[in-house]
Amino acid sequence: MRRIFLTENQVNLLRGAYSIEPKKVLLVKKFLDASFTPDTYEYIGNTGTIERMPTVSMMDSSGNPIRKMTDKQLYQLLRSEFNEKKHLFANKNQTDKFLQVVMKAWYNNDITSDGLIKHVNNY
Repeated sequence: MRRIFLTENQVNLLRGAYSIEPKKVLLVKKFLDASFTPDTYEYIGNTGTIERMPTVSMMDSSGNPIRKMTDKQLYQLLRSEFNEKKHLFANKNQTDKFLQVVMKAWYNNDITSDGLIKHVNNY
């Protein structure tokens, strides 16, 4: 029998990788994929350079963008959809944190087809 020694950082990394339930991730991803696409909004910043802000485009049934939303607006929409209607977790704070992680991972295309989040510790 071999012994494996892990540092505290390695243990925390393993805990973070498996703490998010793939079925719930896929539920939120399916909702986002059905109605939104990641986008960016370009504007001229205070320094006179072009800056980019991440946004999402709300799509109609034929796939045409209807309106753009900021990350805060999308987060509020997800909160109302999943906190009040679907109750992903018993604790609202846990649901809020989960939605933030999944929303950022979805925007960065870091969700696999199995519902796992790549680079989960970056969020």
